[in-house]
Amino acid sequence: MVDEKQIQNWEVSFGPFRLSKPARFLERDGRRVHLGGRAFDILVHLVEHPTQVVSKQDLLAAVWPRLIVEEGSLRFHISELRKALGDDGRQYIVNVPGRGYCFAGPITSQEYTGSTLQQTVFPIAPPRAIPSPVSLIGRASSVDKIVELLSSRRIVSIIAAGGMGKTSVATAAAHQLAPRFRDDICFVELGLVEDPTRVTDAFAIALGLPIKSANPLDDILHFVQSKQMLILVDGCEHVINESANLIEEIVVGSADVHILSTSRETLRVEGEWVFHLEPLASAPIDGSLTASNIGEYPAAQLFMDRAEAAMNAKLSDRDIELLVPICCKLDGLPLAIELAASQSPLLSLHDLADALADDVILELPGRRTSPPRHQSLSRMLDWSYRLLTELEQCMLQYMSIFRGPFELDAAIAMMQGKATYAQAASALAQLSSKSLLNVDRTETATRYRLLDTTKAYARSKLMESGDFTDACHSHARLYADALKGLQAPSSDQALRRLASQFEDISAAISWGFQPGGDIPLSIELVAAGIPIWQYLHLFQNAKDCIEKALSHLDHVTISVDVELALRNCFALSVMLISGFTEEFTAAWSRVSAVAEAAQQLDLQIVALLRLWSQQVLLSDARRAQEYAEKFHRLAHTERGSLWTGIADWYMGSLRYLAGNFVDARAYLERAAGESRQEAIDTQRDFYGYDCRVSGMAFLSSTILMQGEVSRARDLIEQAIKQGLSEDNDVSLCTAQGHATYGLIMIGSFEEAEPLAREYLKQAEERALGNFYSLACACLGLIRLWRGDDGGLKQLDFGLLDMRRMGYPDWVHAFMAERLRVLIERDHGRVDGIRLAALDTSESNTGGWGWYLAEAVRLNGRLAQIQGDKREAERLFSSALQVARFQSSPIWELRVANDLVQLWISDKRRDRGRALLEDVCSKISCRAPIKDLIQAKALLASL
Repeated sequence: MVDEKQIQNWEVSFGPFRLSKPARFLERDGRRVHLGGRAFDILVHLVEHPTQVVSKQDLLAAVWPRLIVEEGSLRFHISELRKALGDDGRQYIVNVPGRGYCFAGPITSQEYTGSTLQQTVFPIAPPRAIPSPVSLIGRASSVDKIVELLSSRRIVSIIAAGGMGKTSVATAAAHQLAPRFRDDICFVELGLVEDPTRVTDAFAIALGLPIKSANPLDDILHFVQSKQMLILVDGCEHVINESANLIEEIVVGSADVHILSTSRETLRVEGEWVFHLEPLASAPIDGSLTASNIGEYPAAQLFMDRAEAAMNAKLSDRDIELLVPICCKLDGLPLAIELAASQSPLLSLHDLADALADDVILELPGRRTSPPRHQSLSRMLDWSYRLLTELEQCMLQYMSIFRGPFELDAAIAMMQGKATYAQAASALAQLSSKSLLNVDRTETATRYRLLDTTKAYARSKLMESGDFTDACHSHARLYADALKGLQAPSSDQALRRLASQFEDISAAISWGFQPGGDIPLSIELVAAGIPIWQYLHLFQNAKDCIEKALSHLDHVTISVDVELALRNCFALSVMLISGFTEEFTAAWSRVSAVAEAAQQLDLQIVALLRLWSQQVLLSDARRAQEYAEKFHRLAHTERGSLWTGIADWYMGSLRYLAGNFVDARAYLERAAGESRQEAIDTQRDFYGYDCRVSGMAFLSSTILMQGEVSRARDLIEQAIKQGLSEDNDVSLCTAQGHATYGLIMIGSFEEAEPLAREYLKQAEERALGNFYSLACACLGLIRLWRGDDGGLKQLDFGLLDMRRMGYPDWVHAFMAERLRVLIERDHGRVDGIRLAALDTSESNTGGWGWYLAEAVRLNGRLAQIQGDKREAERLFSSALQVARFQSSPIWELRVANDLVQLWISDKRRDRGRALLEDVCSKISCRAPIKDLIQAKALLASL
């Protein structure tokens, strides 16, 4: 197995295949495999990231740089790639619903003038000159603002973290201001002054004054008394008190001396105006950064400028794309960007990105001519760290555990046992004032965060201190306690707040499962964090964490309630990710057994309902009946009665799928009409949603089959609105699915397409793999009906995924719809596709159910195309009998249209007229539907 970095040699093998990137070929057993350019690029990008899930956005950015391409193109080329790989395609190119694609196969590689005062002070040298300005990128507006401030203010302080480019910006502003000051400008560099008592000396020397006493303050004040000049004081933070006192005396004792200072904290003197210098803006991680628009993003432009100067060469388009994650990792910090860019002659940008992930940036060497504190990020941060009190150092270390922003209470909780509330709050304020913590203020909260570079440095200090484990434990305990509050009824705000801290919760869980961690605490976090995963729809992440937690149950004791919560969420995640697989059966069977042993009736019912629905959709009537009977007994207990609405929904949906529309309607009307609040609350608490929206969705399809088209449309619109108002994944997708399919049934394809796209988007964004395949099939079918033959591949992808997940009823329905559209478009001659009859034999009717009449009718259409008129009429008559037996005028209408066209040719017009008049009278709709329009046209011709 090769390491990912080794793939840059760039010829690799996997299985029988050999892939060469420079030569752009793929071979299987020595023979070239034909592969389109886009498919080849997709394969290369996936192989470059082996065993990693590559998001669809990243693939689109890699294969179609600087282009806006729909995801449908990606899926098309993925399909082509899998076909080219043959039977091994799905083994190597794995789809992870809601996340992206992964290459899963094993890989191997083949490589500064004097003036007279009341007391004359004679300078011995001109004031120290301001350093020459350097090339600035992305700082023009900052320089202009500072120049504007100094035109009206006596003291302006540029405040920022180390490495932010304060000196460079101040120097540029000073040079612009020089013509406005009669007596020149002066540069006072305090960075090299270690003894605070020598600050006054540093000012005197910079002003060119002789030092004739132990304290030259009087000489300085006499000298500046009548001067019109600008003094740039650089690097005040380590001698902040002495600097502030002297600056204040200079301004008070002079008429027209202006001070521009740079520091990591404010001077806090009268008349000071603070300018906070922000990081350079970075490009968004969306593939939008290109050579043509790089000037819009100063961080990337600075890196490119410095890297090209170091290499004496231009960066490629691919290199420019890599600048985004690099600049984000470097927090838009100019010093960090310049240090990293200086390594371009030694490291590829890909390798540099990997090095930054390992915090190597802290030790990258800078320019030899830079001040010592700027010769590496580590030295720069050492400079700031040494200025902190012991408590401030400890707090900075502990705050490095946070992955994202944190609030005051969280920071103080981390310091329990090490500082009082007041001490911790004061230390946090000091870290902020010294630019080691960034402060983000909103209308509702104030949050703090460390730049990644500062965080890496502080964490290394934490590791050296020996307190790393203690800090991690405090961090995990903090979130375990916070998550307990989610059990309260009014926890929506707490849920949203904690969901924004998901990375910290995940990090705490991960630490607990590592050697030296706290496994019981991690299991507690996993269980308490279930509402977060469900709120964020991170079902795969939930499944992985719960699986790890459950693996420790042999040697860790947890309560039955915790175990049931874990197993319930695990089983739900399996269902939403993989569908009705063997893993689904095992997961829900275990929930049922544990719930039954613990006498947890509601969860036992939930497990039975899941298992029942599985068998219904798998068309296993015997096992479905077994679960139904057990559930029926529980539903007739006092507590179980709250579940009758769910039972009606399931019984109704079962009868709908079987084609018994009359009985289905009775059950589904009760389910959709559930109004007991206690029942609704119980179903939502334990099942995730209640029976009403799904009941309405199935009911709409049922009454559509019974010919009540207008009422069906009104009901499904109501179901979608209800699903949106509840923001419930399953309910909303169920309603959208039935609505989409209903519009397909009545031929409203233009109306159906935007709904299908929204259905697909919801299923994908919410990582609902079972609905995703249905949505793909629906959209593919609609595209095909509207003349887009690319829809056929999308439809077939959905069908393939449905077979994998176990949906035989829907597989049969979409197979029939596939055949119907191909028949009605040029009699099936679509790209030479060969059509086969549907198996509607008695042994296979269980797989057709509600769609049986249509399947038989379609076989009649095939016979008709082939010229067998007698067989076509026999099949149409049989389909008509099934439709009438199922009380389905919609199916009757389609069959009648076919039969009457046969009868016209046989001069059976009266019979045809009677049939059409009878069927049309059963259809109720405000606007005519496709099949009804056809029927009325036939009637007009008779």
